[in-house]
Amino acid sequence: FYPILNALRKETDETIILGQIASTGNSILYLKVFESSQAIRYTSEIGAKKPIHSTAIGKAILSSMPEEQRSRAARSLKFKGITDRTIADAEDLLEDIRQGLDRGYQMTRGENVVDVGALAMPVAFLGRTFGVAVAGPVERLKNHLESHKKALRRACDELEALTG
Repeated sequence: FYPILNALRKETDETIILGQIASTGNSILYLKVFESSQAIRYTSEIGAKKPIHSTAIGKAILSSMPEEQRSRAARSLKFKGITDRTIADAEDLLEDIRQGLDRGYQMTRGENVVDVGALAMPVAFLGRTFGVAVAGPVERLKNHLESHKKALRRACDELEALTG
């Protein structure tokens, strides 16, 4: 599935991240990172762990759960402020996820890293749920939300078709 994610990076020219919930259950583990070629970009490493509540991937994976399970999972998280935009409690997180479900993707807007945003969708693959994110500067992402959403949806559909 790496060629699909690399093609998404080329199409969006933003950083693409594949992640899953870490074994601790409170964070997202980055499994693969395809960095943007742009001078100003989001950078991270394979193996990085980020709080579920402050990442688009975390929200995407939570959004894929049945509502009751999602609510239990959100209430079990330890909400730690990362930036002044980080969601601080389960109710706000659940409302943000509901808005993301209506929008068709989950997003962050400086909640994990100041001035960095991401949009993400869940991917069911080999019996597990992962998240794929397109990450970059908030202002640049705002100008390309619709095209990035379509590219991300197409890539996630292609990834899920691999297990078909």
